Amino acid sequence: MKEKLHNLGITEDATCCICVNTDENSEHLFFSCDYSNRVIDQIGDWLRIVLPTQNILHWRFNRNGSKTRKAIVDATINSCMHNIWRQRNSSKYELKITHPNKLAQIIVEDRSQNPFLSSFEQEDWR
Repeated sequence: MKEKLHNLGITEDATCCICVNTDENSEHLFFSCDYSNRVIDQIGDWLRIVLPTQNILHWRFNRNGSKTRKAIVDATINSCMHNIWRQRNSSKYELKITHPNKLAQIIVEDRSQNPFLSSFEQEDWR
């Protein structure tokens, strides 16, 4: 992350290239950045659960629910992290950033096209 590169003297600027509010490190990018929090909140709304922005990795391994629900939530969280990382790179290298609402929509559409998701019924979420 930029903070590490800055500490090593490789880059002059450690500022998060998405929110430009604080130094960029993995904790900030995935869990504290306003941009990431907005994406995660919208994905939680789609899943009809509250996704904690802090300790989400601990939370995802220590929760109750069916195997189907856990698999769907895990795949969606992985997709969030992957897309946030891609957005970070797009912001840094292409100077482009997708609005967090649009990124959440992209993630939902991607997850909705997964054949696994279309094969379960609402009752499987319990």
